[in-house]
Amino acid sequence: MASRFVRVEIVKAGAGSSATGLSAYIARDARLDQSGTPFNFAHKADELEARGMILPVHAPEWAADAAQIWRVAERAEQTIDRQTGELRWKKNGQIAKHMTIALPREASPEQRKAMLLEFVAREIDPQKHGVVVEWAIHREENNPHAHLLISTRTLEGGGFGKKARAMNPDFASKGANHFISEAENWDTRWAEFQREHFERLGITADIRERRTVPEEHYTRGQLLNEQVIADRAEIARANATAEQAKLRDPDEILLRLTAQKAIFTARDLRQALNKSGLEGEQRASLEARIIGHADVVPLLADGRDEIGWTTREVRDEELAIIGAAERISESSGRPLGRAGRAELARAELTAEQRAAAEHVTDGRQISIVIGRAGTGKSHTLNAARHAFEAEGYRVIGLAPTNAVVADLRKDGYGHAATLHRELGQLERDPSRWDRKTVVMVDEAGMMDNAIMAKLLKGAEQSGARLILAGDDRQFASVARGGMFTELVNRHGAAELKTVLRQRQQYQAKASEDFARGDIHTALEAYDRRGQIVWCDSLADARQRAVAAQASIDRPSFLYASTNKEVEELNRAEQQRRRADLSVKGNPIQAHEFKTVRGDVSIAAGERVQFYETDRQLGVTTSEFGTVKAVAPRRMEIMKDDGAIVAFDPVKYDKWGLGYSGTGYKGQGKTQPTTAAVYDNSYAWDARAAYVIGTRHREDYRLFVPRELAPNLTILTGQIMRQREDKGASLRFEAAQSNRARSGLTTDQKLRASLAKGRETLIAAQAEQARQAEEIRKAQELRNTLRPRGPRLGR
Repeated sequence: MASRFVRVEIVKAGAGSSATGLSAYIARDARLDQSGTPFNFAHKADELEARGMILPVHAPEWAADAAQIWRVAERAEQTIDRQTGELRWKKNGQIAKHMTIALPREASPEQRKAMLLEFVAREIDPQKHGVVVEWAIHREENNPHAHLLISTRTLEGGGFGKKARAMNPDFASKGANHFISEAENWDTRWAEFQREHFERLGITADIRERRTVPEEHYTRGQLLNEQVIADRAEIARANATAEQAKLRDPDEILLRLTAQKAIFTARDLRQALNKSGLEGEQRASLEARIIGHADVVPLLADGRDEIGWTTREVRDEELAIIGAAERISESSGRPLGRAGRAELARAELTAEQRAAAEHVTDGRQISIVIGRAGTGKSHTLNAARHAFEAEGYRVIGLAPTNAVVADLRKDGYGHAATLHRELGQLERDPSRWDRKTVVMVDEAGMMDNAIMAKLLKGAEQSGARLILAGDDRQFASVARGGMFTELVNRHGAAELKTVLRQRQQYQAKASEDFARGDIHTALEAYDRRGQIVWCDSLADARQRAVAAQASIDRPSFLYASTNKEVEELNRAEQQRRRADLSVKGNPIQAHEFKTVRGDVSIAAGERVQFYETDRQLGVTTSEFGTVKAVAPRRMEIMKDDGAIVAFDPVKYDKWGLGYSGTGYKGQGKTQPTTAAVYDNSYAWDARAAYVIGTRHREDYRLFVPRELAPNLTILTGQIMRQREDKGASLRFEAAQSNRARSGLTTDQKLRASLAKGRETLIAAQAEQARQAEEIRKAQELRNTLRPRGPRLGR
C-alpha cells in the first residue's frame, strides 16, 4: 500500500524560518544557526530511520558538515541595509525547499532508503543542478516518511552562488502553509515513480488517492499538516528558549547595548536586566558579571565622575578611525591648478561658501565641511566638484541614504552611490579609487563607525582625496556612530553658518538658532507669529494640521516623530483630499492592497512613498511619487525625480501613503512649505526639532497638543531634555579597566597605532610607485614595438 502524498514548502529568509533549525529537526540532531541560535532535536533520535547528505561532485570539504552548509546558505540570503547599515534578510529571500514524502509502511527500512535516493537522483538530480540535498527518513508511530531539504542556490567554489532556477517552481499560497501548485504535480510524479519502482521488484502497488480527511500520517495530508504545525511549534519554542538565553548572556547583552551607541549608561543596563526576566540574587549576579566583564571599560567625565561604560571593541574601533584619519592627513595632494582655480572663481558663492570651497581644494588629503541646515552646503560642494573635474579628477559622490544619493545625481554627479554600495564594490576591486579620485561624502554625520572605518581604509590605501560634509547636530546614524564630531575636533573644519534657505528673515534667524542649539529662541520666534498652533489634544493637533493643508495652494509636507503618527497623518490627509474631490463631483476609483504599512486604499493622483529599495523596479527607500494609474495588479507612479515606474503592488508591497514622514525622511531635503505635529515628547529631541524645523523655504507651522506640552517653556524643556547617547566613547577618559591590556594607556596605544600606520602607508606608497614605474616601462616597450607607418584599409 503506497501513498501519493508529497508536501512542498519554501524555507524563506527571516519571517521566523530557520533552515538550520529545520536541518536539526530533520536530522534529529543539534545545530547552531548563523546568528548563534541553538536548535536541538537529539531527544527524538530514536525516531530516525536513516539520514544523509547529497553534495555536488566538486563540493568543498567543509560541505560535509550539514550544520555549516545551512549556516552558509542562510548568510547567502543576507545583505547590508544601505540605510541603516544593519545586516538584514534579502527581499523575498528563499534559502531552501523542504519536501515531506509519505513512504510505504510495508517496505523494509533498506527498501525505503533505496527508493528515496533513486527518486531524488531521477526527479531532483542534485548533480545536474549543483544543489545540496539533506535527507532523512522518520518512522513515527509506524508512519514512515522522508524529509528533503534542498538548497535554492548552487554550491560552487567556496560557498553558495547563483539560484538554481530550475529548482524553484511557482508556489500557491494556501493559509499558513505553502503547497505545491498543481502545475508541478509532485504527488503524481511520486505515485508514478512508486508504481514503476515496485513493478521492477515484481510487486503490484496500490497507490491511494490523496484525501483531506485525517487518517494515517503517511497516507493523509491533513494529519501530516497537523504534524508540521506541531514541528513548527517545537522549533518556535526552541527559538524562544535560545532568545531567552541570549537575554541572560553578558557577551550578547554587551553586543546589544553597544549596537546603536558607543556608551551605555546605568539606565540602559537596567533596561537590559529587565528583559532578562531575572530577579533578586540572579539579577544582581548578572549585573555584576556585565559590569565586571573583562572587556568593559568604565568612562569618566572630567576625570572623576563615572558616566557609563563602553567595551574594548568599541574603543578599538574608534581608535582605528582616528589613527587612519591621522595618517591620511599627513599626506598631501596637489593644490588646484590654473583650470581648477578658474572654474572655482566663476562659481557664484558667498564669501563663507567660497572659503569652504577653497578649504577642500587646497591640496589636503582629508577635509571636512560643517554645513548647517539651509546654508548651501550642496551648492558649495558642487562648485568644488567642478573645480576638481576641471583638473582631471574623477569625483565620486557618496551618502548614507538613497534619498541623498538621488539629490547628488540631480546636482550633476556623474558617479553617485550609497556608501554601502560603493565600499562593497571597492572591497571587490580596490583599483576603483586612486590618487586622481576625489570622494565627497554628503551627510557624513549619519555615517556609522563601521562604514567610516571602511571609508577611511579605502582612502588610505588608494591615496584618494576625502571630503566629509555634514552636520553633527542633525540626525546621526542608526547604528553606533559619533566619530564625525571627533574628526572635526581633531582636524578642524570649514563651517557654513549663514542660512540662505528660508525666505523670511525671522525664519532664517530661527534656523541659525536651531543650529546653535538655542531651541527656545528659535521656537519663540515662530510662537510670536502664531506659527506654533496650540491644540487641546493629539487628535486635535492632527486634525488641525491636516485641515490647514487645504488653505495652502502649493505642495506641503507633514512631519511627525513616530511611524505610528505618520500613518495617522497619511490616512487623515488622504481622507481630506478625497472629501474635497467628492464635493467637486470628481469620482474616485480606488483599489485596496495589503502593504508593509497595513491595508492601503490608493487611487490615481494620490501620493506614495517607498520603504525598500528594489533596483529591478527602479525604486529606492524614502523616494516619493504620485500615482498615475492603478489597477488590481499594476500601479504606475511618477517619482518626484520625474522617472516613471510600474509594478505589481501585490508582489512588491513595500510602499505606503506619502503625505507625511518622520524627520529622517527630511534630512538633506528642501521643501516649499512644511508642517509638523508634536506627537511624542520623548522622540522630539533637539535633533528632531532642528531637522524638522528647517526643511522649508516659505513657511513652517508646528501643531502642539497641550496635553503633551501646555506652554512654550515646557515644550522647550522637553525637547532639550538631556539624552543618554553621548557620542563617541573617546570623548571621555577611560577609568582603570577590568583587565590590564599590555600596560598601555589609551594615548600610548594611539601613538603606537599611528606609528605602525605610517610604516604601512610608506610601504604602500613605495609599492604604488614601483607598480607605476613598471607600467611606464611596459608602455615604452609597447611604443617601441608598435609598427609605424600608414594603416592600409581593406
